[in-house]
Amino acid sequence: MAMQEFQQVVSTIATSDSSSEMGHASLIEKIQDPTLKYIIQSSVDQITIMAATDGYDGLFYSTVIIAIIIVLLSIILKPIRMKSLQKNDASDSIL
Repeated sequence: MAMQEFQQVVSTIATSDSSSEMGHASLIEKIQDPTLKYIIQSSVDQITIMAATDGYDGLFYSTVIIAIIIVLLSIILKPIRMKSLQKNDASDSIL
């Protein structure tokens, strides 16, 4: 019985014209079997938490890498900029 109900929910998702017609909450509410409803809801919650965690971890590591690159470039470019400023000061004093 639960498997037939699950197949009906899946077919409803597959035949819907747009994703805005039915959200996952409204689909879950239509499930009559409490065990199936619990399993699907807990799976959706778990996947949502995993996606959010992976997304924030990825964002954090990307930010750290960009910050490290900026600091390294600043350290590397400082001597070059100092040479350039010294050269400009020397040419300004000649004029």
